[in-house]
Amino acid sequence: MASRDIRILTIGNKGGGKRSLINFLSENMGFEEIPEPYIDPILICDSFPESVNNFLTQNITQHTFTSGDSHYIFTNITADQNFARATAFGALTSEFALIIIDAQKGVIQQTIHQCHIAATFGIRHIILAINKMDAANYSIQTFKNISDSFAKSIETLNFRSVIPIPVSVSNGENLIEPNNRMPWYKGKTMMSQIKELDTALCKNLFILRSTANVSDHLRTTIIWLDAMPMLPGRVYEFHIGPKPLSAGITA
Repeated sequence: MASRDIRILTIGNKGGGKRSLINFLSENMGFEEIPEPYIDPILICDSFPESVNNFLTQNITQHTFTSGDSHYIFTNITADQNFARATAFGALTSEFALIIIDAQKGVIQQTIHQCHIAATFGIRHIILAINKMDAANYSIQTFKNISDSFAKSIETLNFRSVIPIPVSVSNGENLIEPNNRMPWYKGKTMMSQIKELDTALCKNLFILRSTANVSDHLRTTIIWLDAMPMLPGRVYEFHIGPKPLSAGITA
């Protein structure tokens, strides 16, 4: 089986647990991590001015874990003042977003702003990890209130799925194994949901190898040679002579 890159945009509250999550996965899943800071070669190339390279290095970190045939690439937006631009860069090469919200703080405006940017740059699926449930006494009402508030805040965007999961990163709860302190939650753990969502997105990749009906008079096969990955949820415009052609992968 060919190796598979699973690209995840990681955003959320400052101090909400993103770094702690990376540490937990590194320590508990047998992942092999590429030392940080690691910036994807797709984003860093010789044609970029040095100022852009510096911006990416200072505001985005990538953590690449290898497990079996899968490479999990968590693109972590570390920017504070420059979060909007950093989120745009991160969303360009991510397939879906993992949003971490502090259960004690709830949904904040910066997170919603980042969701608007992610949607603009093609992100269509969100896993919403509501963290620090232990500090909220594992309250189902807290979980529902935050889930509902988040859903209402992004209802005008074009996300196709938003999957809320109650977690406690500090205690490792609902990240890999189910948690018995929240018996009211019947869904999957965070990592199980990431794998399931990736499997669903992969089912749509066949379009890259299929013959495309471009018009009533032309049938052609699109072969993608660019270094930028062709991702589900995007629409790409090609030019055949003077005529543009729109194509993409749906998920």
